[in-house]
Amino acid sequence: GTSPASTDTSPAITGDWGLASTMITGAVLDSDNGYVDVTFSQGMYDTAGGVGAIKVSDFTLDFKKNGGNATAVSISSVTKNDNNALVGGESIIRIHLSITGIPVGEETIEIRPATNEIFNVGGVAAADTETTGVITLNAQIVPVKEGEVIIRNNIINPAKGDYTIITFNLKKSTKVKITVYDLAGNPVKELYNRTATAGMNHVKWYGKNKRGRKVVIGVYYVVTMIGKDRHVKKVLVVR
Repeated sequence: GTSPASTDTSPAITGDWGLASTMITGAVLDSDNGYVDVTFSQGMYDTAGGVGAIKVSDFTLDFKKNGGNATAVSISSVTKNDNNALVGGESIIRIHLSITGIPVGEETIEIRPATNEIFNVGGVAAADTETTGVITLNAQIVPVKEGEVIIRNNIINPAKGDYTIITFNLKKSTKVKITVYDLAGNPVKELYNRTATAGMNHVKWYGKNKRGRKVVIGVYYVVTMIGKDRHVKKVLVVR
């Protein structure tokens, strides 16, 4: 019935307690959307044995169009952040991106380790819940000559929030009128009708008519009048 004294302790215990699981501590997107430098809290390997270089398949990438022009993003390769080949044990991995279409600054990506594919030197896998966070791609605007009109994203699905962008470049302030017509030549919606400023101008069409309703599938003509100059572009609306 005698209790041990509170001053009694076990002998000192030593041992290998392992390494803490790895976290993603940073992610930096290249200004041209060419790659993302992902920083881990420890050096990382391809195998639980603490050897091997990280591979493309060791990551998953989630892409959201968000109504932008880019339609797909994938990982093309992985390297050190000086673009040299990985050997294993790097804490910064450069993830090179392959992008279909031209981003307009609304598309996003999020990168995670694949399940049980990336390990620290102690063999502890990086959790697939670790993430770079949502990264917005930088807008990459194609140069437009003075007096030129271009359409960005000429295939849209209004039900998914897609839209097209009419871009024109003016040498000086000019009266501009932009109207969408159906195949029969009927006006669907007037998008713009005023004096535009010199330089680059951008006008969006979300695939809706003048009543704010989504138009039916088919081909539509976007007619841009810059002064007396007429520019016609096609847009295909799909579902």
